[in-house]
Amino acid sequence: MQLCQIDLMSNPLEKGALALLIVLLFIAIIWLNNERKSSSKKYLDRIKEKEKETNDVREKMEKDIEKVREKLEKSDNQKLEMTHRVVELSVELLAAIKRFNNGTNFK
Repeated sequence: MQLCQIDLMSNPLEKGALALLIVLLFIAIIWLNNERKSSSKKYLDRIKEKEKETNDVREKMEKDIEKVREKLEKSDNQKLEMTHRVVELSVELLAAIKRFNNGTNFK
């Protein structure tokens, strides 16, 4: 029993078609490889762009945080100064009351 055998090398037209098919296959492989590289490059470019945007947002947020921190420090300093002034006024008031009581004897 003999299997069906195809002899491609018997006809020059078949040889040319096979050669053309092989060349087209190589061209397709090269084209797909270039597309893959191009796609990878585009993907990496998008990643870099997103990374830059993220860094820009991070820097802006850090600046905003620093501004708020400075405002809080100023506010804390103002509160401290006001408290200090209230204490000074209280001491002066107590001294004035003491002087007043010493000057007027309610005995």
